[in-house]
Amino acid sequence: MNRFRERLAAFMYGRNGPDELYRFSWWVSLVLIIISCVLMFFSRIAGRITYIAALVVMILGLWRLLSRKVDKRRRENAAFLKIKRKIKSFFERGRNKRKYKDVYIYKKCPKCKNILRFPRVVGEHTVKCPCCSEKFDIEIR
Repeated sequence: MNRFRERLAAFMYGRNGPDELYRFSWWVSLVLIIISCVLMFFSRIAGRITYIAALVVMILGLWRLLSRKVDKRRRENAAFLKIKRKIKSFFERGRNKRKYKDVYIYKKCPKCKNILRFPRVVGEHTVKCPCCSEKFDIEIR
């Protein structure tokens, strides 16, 4: 067993290895395979197309795993993580808006379009954006 591990480590030396985008591609391919199995009952063509798409995603994931162009793969993974972070923060912000709707109010800065959170105090207020230092008026009811 140790000999196998040594050979595998020697083979993987200088290669990209598993990262977040690789793991995501495998989960996507697994979901597509399950969908293709379900679609086979209704339409053979749709099931086969979905299965081929799953195989393509799986092969691309393997290609990324075994790639020796580590810098390119790291940039791709960083871009994926940036998109993932934006999506995750969007859903977290929505959840927090619902959770704290009685305590805070959320407004968008007119200059930098950043979403700001203010305590819910009734009246008109002049506020300053912490990012761009833009002053603007908000009315809280």
